[in-house]
Amino acid sequence: MSYDCQVFVGNVSHYHLEENLMGTFGGHHRVKEVEMICDRETDIPLGFAYVTFFEPKEVQLAIDEFNGTGYMERKLIVRKADRRNDKLNYQREGDGLGCGDDNYGGRRSCGGGSGDGGH
Repeated sequence: MSYDCQVFVGNVSHYHLEENLMGTFGGHHRVKEVEMICDRETDIPLGFAYVTFFEPKEVQLAIDEFNGTGYMERKLIVRKADRRNDKLNYQREGDGLGCGDDNYGGRRSCGGGSGDGGH
């Protein structure tokens, strides 16, 4: 998979579903997939996700549109995905929800999240 078409979305509510992000981003852009990242042992979302678009140009448009915006009583962090460093950078920024805790048991996709191609 090419990460050129992907954004990191941080400060996502633990009660948030992939379908919510799909609706939010897909309402404005052609979303291919949304991947919420969950704790491996508890299956609880860790507060961040990846949104994959069909075209690289959608990445900067989504960043410009959604970074810093209020969503479900939270201020979203939206930036170009960097799978090797996103978790580390997110921990340093801190979201006040324990994401800086290294004892979360690992991460994995919460499942689902495929898109229908957007509009």
